[in-house]
Amino acid sequence: MTEPAPRATSTTRVVRTARLVPLGAVVGIFRRGGGDPTSRRDDSGWWFAWRTPDGPVTLRLTALPATGEVSATAWGSGAGWMLERVPDLLGERDDPTGFVTHHPPVADAWRRFPGWRVPRSGQVVQALVASVIEQKVTGKEAFAGYRRLVRRFGEPAPGPGEDLGLVIVDEEQRFGVEHKEHLKALRMHVDVLTLSATPIPRTLEMALGGMNLMESVEGRE
Repeated sequence: MTEPAPRATSTTRVVRTARLVPLGAVVGIFRRGGGDPTSRRDDSGWWFAWRTPDGPVTLRLTALPATGEVSATAWGSGAGWMLERVPDLLGERDDPTGFVTHHPPVADAWRRFPGWRVPRSGQVVQALVASVIEQKVTGKEAFAGYRRLVRRFGEPAPGPGEDLGLVIVDEEQRFGVEHKEHLKALRMHVDVLTLSATPIPRTLEMALGGMNLMESVEGRE
């Protein structure tokens, strides 16, 4: 009889921020629709399931308004990497100096959320894939497509993330590599396949580097 895999242990870090963080307003940007399998919100905080350079992680964020702190608990081999970057995730590196609200709706939002800052997750591939999908179709279609992608190529999140039904997205290791190799096999002279949400700067960079012969691949349902 096969022994069950050992349960992932947790590591916790408490971050004292320079301002009171409106947690949902800041990190909610990483949630790709209400049914996103990589995130979940409950009464006391937020859950995220991500793949880091050190491996998968389940991250739990809870605001502590009484002390102006945020508690972060992580499970999985990527826990250490993710906990080091919690201040970035909360927008602590975003400096609002010089920000001016020229339009009434922006001024109203800034008045209601003075602690909002631009967050940074460090999850480049995950953000890029979702953003590319969202630029191609409507929001509802994009969220549905992203859910299908994650559930097909993802894996259960470590620790309590699996019990919550969270899934680790694995586009680069499964979807990206496998499908790029398939696309290469379709044409004899495709040397480099590039997925970019910023085509003009990327095209310029590749042209300056001598890689100026590129193919455009269109996807259809």
